Amino acid sequence: MKRQCTILAATALLLGSQQPTSGQQALLPPKPFGLVSVHFEQNATDGDAEVVFEAKGDQNGLVKLSVVSPDGRTVIDFRAPEASAGIRQFRMESPEPGDIESLKAAYPQGVYRFSGTTSTGVKMQGD
Repeated sequence: MKRQCTILAATALLLGSQQPTSGQQALLPPKPFGLVSVHFEQNATDGDAEVVFEAKGDQNGLVKLSVVSPDGRTVIDFRAPEASAGIRQFRMESPEPGDIESLKAAYPQGVYRFSGTTSTGVKMQGD
């Protein structure tokens, strides 16, 4: 009886320590990003304005990153090359048009949805 318990305990340890395969990763719920942010910046000196997007994944690089605006448009669609380790942290800035109203129309106020995939297949989400 004691030998059977030892074998079961060892089997449980081995099964519990296995990393999910990429196929199993697809079944797991998305992991939250370390940071997601969208904000409007205006330079006090010259009045230029821009929208700044920031995203930080986990310890593995992101090979895919998408950001969808409140009106349903994809405003960022990043894809790394096949053999890439990805990018761990992003900071992206929009152009600085002279017309602030056109910037506000292109990037409306509201909740932006971030989604991504790491180089190890982990899905990530945030808003």
